[in-house]
Amino acid sequence: MKDPVFKSKLTKKETAAWTSSKELEKNFLGNHKAENYGKSSITCLKAYKTMGCNMSLKIYFLRSHLEFYPENLGSVNDEHGE
Repeated sequence: MKDPVFKSKLTKKETAAWTSSKELEKNFLGNHKAENYGKSSITCLKAYKTMGCNMSLKIYFLRSHLEFYPENLGSVNDEHGE
């Protein structure tokens, strides 16, 4: 995700979608949800829609049920292996 050549090859629409995907990953899929995780997900979906991408069924359910995900979605449970 940190390849400088990759981002330079993207169009303006692709750059917007890529940036919003990285923001969504940081704000929603990390150890704690950010306060603006809903806005980040909507921005990401809009950016991909402008590129002509359709929303998959999985993304539709993610968008519809954002408030049901726990605050620590990405954290690791120490008791998992026990």
